[in-house]
Formats: sequence, structure tokens, C-alpha cells
Amino acid sequence: MMYTEIDNKTLKKLQTVQIEILDEIIRICDKYGLNYFLIGGTLLGAVRHQGFIPWDDDLDIGMLRKDYNKFLEVAPKELGEKYFLHTDTTDSKYWLPFSKVRKNNTLFLEKTLDGIDVIHRGIFVDIFPFDNMHAKESKSERVRASLLKIIAEALLYKKKIYTLNKCHHKYLVYCFHFLSYKRLHSLKKYLMSLNHDDNSSYINTFATRAIYPDDNHLRSDFFPLVEMKFADKLYKCPNNYDKYLKQLYGDYMKLPKEEDRINHQTLEIVFDTQKNR
Repeated sequence: MMYTEIDNKTLKKLQTVQIEILDEIIRICDKYGLNYFLIGGTLLGAVRHQGFIPWDDDLDIGMLRKDYNKFLEVAPKELGEKYFLHTDTTDSKYWLPFSKVRKNNTLFLEKTLDGIDVIHRGIFVDIFPFDNMHAKESKSERVRASLLKIIAEALLYKKKIYTLNKCHHKYLVYCFHFLSYKRLHSLKKYLMSLNHDDNSSYINTFATRAIYPDDNHLRSDFFPLVEMKFADKLYKCPNNYDKYLKQLYGDYMKLPKEEDRINHQTLEIVFDTQKNR
């Protein structure tokens, strides 16, 4: 299938559905006293555009590990029939180190996943766990990050999303990929959540591609959270969002060149698969 740019009307409708999913996640968080916060390009959109980056087609939030685990525990019964929690528990061949909440009876077909075995392809919001770290950089943390990178690549290789040549540690990846999805996820979660000190100086979302040290952040730069406007509503964000965004993007207020304004390169979007049948 050929990728074609999403037209503005479809993109706006997609973003509206993603806000709908986000608000359902927040409803559950509020009910159980869980914290969430906007991250990545979603936070950048809140700061620079007071909403989505105009060409962006996804929405990302983060949670501390303790809140993240509780959300995964309660979400299946709270989401009901309208939404689907996509994790390694709900999908035995899930390959990602973070979770997605998808809307049922929708389709969001990404070019990179065309032909890949996935049990649910609905429109989604990504939820990333943030884990504890005592130091911004150390030998032990670097080893942990490297092992997590290898496991992540092993899952991608096992899923046939990556070839060995694309992997940074292809020989180790080849050895690890013989483990089952369940074993790889268990090892990954163990390494990600090794530090149980919820008062540690730093936090890191090892679930992102940057991993280390780009995603190491002072806990005090996140908490206490502040509220910022995003698409005409207030959502929780890290208090020192300027430092966070500069660490990730540099001069983040400067718009990228048009050729660099990329998204998921979606092949197909369907807002009601039942109706389309």
C-alpha cells in the first residue's frame, strides 16, 4: 500500500478521537488518584501551539511506575467495551515496552506495521512508564540501559519489524530473540523497575527509543505537576517543561523545516469499522 499525506479534515478528526481516549484515561486516573503528565511531542504541542503540533497524529503521556502499574490493573474493567488496553498481557505477541489505549471499531494502519501480526490496530494514545534512578549517569545505569536496548531490539526483530542489520547489537539480539515474548517482557520489566526508591533524584522512561541519557530527568523538574492548556482543556504537565523540552529537542520553539514535519505515515484511518462494513 502507498502512503499518502493525511488531509487536514481527517487529521483533525483523528486528533479529536485521541483527545476522547485521553480524557477516558484521565477519568480513570482521577478515580484512583493516579498522576499522569503530557510528554514528548504532545507536551511540545501544549507549549508551542496550545494543542497538537499541527501535523502530529499521536498523543503521548507518562506515569510513574507505581501509578502505571495500578492503571494497568484497573483499566481493563474501567474501559468497558468502547476501548482496548493493549499490553503484553492482553496480546501475547505485543512487542512494545509501553502501553496503548485503543478505541474499538477504529483503524489506524501505520506504514511501518503494514503486514505485521497485530491483534488490534485501533486509534490509540501511548502511555509510557517512568522509573526511578539515583544518578543521572553511572556505569550501572548505562549497563541497564544497554541491556534494555538489546531486549527492545530483540522484540522488534522477533516481530520482524527490524532486521538484524538494523540492530545495534545484532549478535546479542539474535541470542535474546530465542526467548519467548513473555520471558523478554518479564526481563525487561525487571530491569526497568529495579530501583524501588520512589524518592530517587532522577526518573527515566526507559521505554523510549532515546533511553539513555537523553531521557534522564530530575524528579523535581516534573513534580509538583502544573496544568497547561491543550486543545482548549487543562492537562497535567512537568513543572519545568522548558528544561525537559530543551533536553529533548533543543530550540523547541523554532518550527522544523517542512520536510522534517513527520508523523506516523498512516496508510489508512477508519473512524467506524462497523459502519464501513
